[in-house]
Amino acid sequence: MLDEPGLVASADPDFADEPLVDAGRSWQQGLRLGRLTRLRQIGDELYAAGEGGQTYRRAKGAWEPLDPAFFRPEIDPNWQLEFIPADWIAKGYSVTDYLAEHPDITDRWAERLTEVYRDDLIYGINGPHQNEVYVCGKDGLLAVRTDEGGFRRLPLETEARLLDIAVLDEDRILVCGEQVLLIGNHRDGFRPAARLPSDLTFRRMAVLAGKVYLAASGGSGGLFVCDNGRLARVETSLDREIGGLSWLSATEDMLLAVGHKEIVRFDGKSWDRVRYPGNG
Repeated sequence: MLDEPGLVASADPDFADEPLVDAGRSWQQGLRLGRLTRLRQIGDELYAAGEGGQTYRRAKGAWEPLDPAFFRPEIDPNWQLEFIPADWIAKGYSVTDYLAEHPDITDRWAERLTEVYRDDLIYGINGPHQNEVYVCGKDGLLAVRTDEGGFRRLPLETEARLLDIAVLDEDRILVCGEQVLLIGNHRDGFRPAARLPSDLTFRRMAVLAGKVYLAASGGSGGLFVCDNGRLARVETSLDREIGGLSWLSATEDMLLAVGHKEIVRFDGKSWDRVRYPGNG
């Protein structure tokens, strides 16, 4: 599990905490490192991702960066000097006034401003195998790493937060987020996977028996299933239907859905609510 920023921990007493962010590592100097957000097994290896474009793979008992070039650098405090004279800034004059007097640099300034403060916060990491790994995140971030190359950004017509990735096969990769559910791959591109209600944010996905289950928040949140391009709310027939969910996970024969006050499971045929104190 992910513990404090930059640390992988386990409830197993024999597991020693493994730091991913370490000031003593020379290659991490000058990078904008922060908290880790996702831990995922792909094939036989464990992957982690987080703020600042961080992506790691645990191979042979050691964590290594997937693509150091994808990590975001620390913000250069003097980046404005590319556009604004040093004496203008030193005297405390308004940057807005300077840009108004020099409209020819406004567009380049805006582009550079966006680039400097872009944090590439990654929310999801997944892939069909170790040689094809996708990440998704803030501001419509979607990228893929194939073979041993670096991550390549994929064009999308959205700036919504993309929160999770599910895999059906190499050609059918699903990406969900704020009023977004896409399907496709890096070769053919991505397209809407289904028609969506306008008020839903899909936070997590899990695959069971070829169907994609989605945990949704928002006005009509709950558990949904997407099958062959059709999205439907899951009816469990429990005494109380599932409310807002924060987590989904699946094995080959079991789906586990976790909410703020409940845990329910599905074996492919029937649902039951896991009993524990407070999970009535």
